[in-house]
Amino acid sequence: MDNDKVVLARYRKGDYVVNDPTTRKRSFWAGSKGNMISKLSVPRETFDWLAMSTTCLSKGSLVVVEDKDKEELNYTTDLEQLTNNVHTREEIEKILTGNYKAMEKKLNEITNVDEKKFVLEVAKELKIDSSTKRAFIVKWAGIEGLSTDEIFSSEDE
Repeated sequence: MDNDKVVLARYRKGDYVVNDPTTRKRSFWAGSKGNMISKLSVPRETFDWLAMSTTCLSKGSLVVVEDKDKEELNYTTDLEQLTNNVHTREEIEKILTGNYKAMEKKLNEITNVDEKKFVLEVAKELKIDSSTKRAFIVKWAGIEGLSTDEIFSSEDE
């Protein structure tokens, strides 16, 4: 790893902007689309400021890309919570298309609201056809006031 730079990625939908007071520069990550992930190399000072003054790293809004970088940076956070709340689109697809009990177990480990929204969006895009899975996902995501059919209905239909 270059001692002056840290590569951070945005795995979730929705753009993410950081106005860094240490460098007085703006960093921008585009929200993920399909399998495309936005990665940006930021100065070490920016990473340090993000780690100490914000929750974007601890909540998984931005993720340190390489494992060797994590070790070298001595990045301390609740690694289990971070691992449970940051997934790539492929990982979510695998969880949603697997068997029901495995899906239920993995989804119950997710506690971050943004990650739950991301999972719901992927489920809609995959057009999950199991009514049991759909009902569980809606209840798990905490969506009230709409039926499962309304939530999963396609606007193309």
